[in-house]
Amino acid sequence: MEEEIQKIVQVAKKEWTVVRSWVDGITALIGLFASLCGGIAWFVNYHKQKTEFQEKMALAGHRQNKESIRPQCSSRLKCTFETEGEPLFINI
Repeated sequence: MEEEIQKIVQVAKKEWTVVRSWVDGITALIGLFASLCGGIAWFVNYHKQKTEFQEKMALAGHRQNKESIRPQCSSRLKCTFETEGEPLFINI
């Protein structure tokens, strides 16, 4: 009886080790794929945001070159600069 219990315990320990190694392997693979997907997503988002920023800056530079600024001073201390957009008030 004692020997049978010892055999069952040894078989259970071996099986538990196999199950644990499978779980550890699957966990490692999930972590690997998650980190790869996260790295790819970061890379895509980084370059997308960088491109959008460069486009906005290029557009802003293009608009700034086209605008003509004409100052209109009503007095010595108050000038208005009119652009194609809203007027800009500057107190001097």
